[in-house]
Amino acid sequence: MIDHREIPVTMSMIDLVEISQHSFQKYSSLWTAFNNIYVLLSQRQGLRVTPSPSENGQNKFEHYWNYYFPKVNTPPEKEQIKAAIQFLDQNIRDSIIRHDNIPFFIERTPAGVREKFDHRGQEINGVLNLTRSILPNLLVWSPIDRNAYQEYLNGNTDVQQILIEQILFMLYTIRNNLVHGGKNPSDANDTQVIEMGLPILREIVNYYIVENVTDDEME
Repeated sequence: MIDHREIPVTMSMIDLVEISQHSFQKYSSLWTAFNNIYVLLSQRQGLRVTPSPSENGQNKFEHYWNYYFPKVNTPPEKEQIKAAIQFLDQNIRDSIIRHDNIPFFIERTPAGVREKFDHRGQEINGVLNLTRSILPNLLVWSPIDRNAYQEYLNGNTDVQQILIEQILFMLYTIRNNLVHGGKNPSDANDTQVIEMGLPILREIVNYYIVENVTDDEME
């Protein structure tokens, strides 16, 4: 359970989403809200910043600006997101996978991609990772497995985990492209991707802040 007092950034960002005028602002604020949630939940799973010890067991230090600072290991953001996924119940997982906007991403060939399949025969759909795709023949993207999706709709729940992870990391890629990939609010394609991903992300965040409200907060 999440006490809203544990996620003040989330609650503040939710307020900001409501008054934001552009989908880019809304998405950025909503992801920041989610970030506060998955950092908290990953800490509950033991994913925390830890000291970086040397071979003799002493803490390592980094030297810059004429200062010494302890060297630490930080949990990868992807692992933090995976930790948060563990808290999603079956109903919300099913709702996310069956969301009306998911087919858009399954059928979508990312802008600028020349071929529908890469040299390994893998379908290129979903969202291109602009920060990691360095050449036209060396693309990194966040896919949604078309076959797994169809299997799920046909009743195969064994593929649920891979689909929910793919969707969450696709939303993460949209966020990274928005922040680091030079997305343009006046570009129709960029705006469409944001607007199609936004309600999916909103449903996820709403689950954590509504379904997981504590008894004390309901009084």
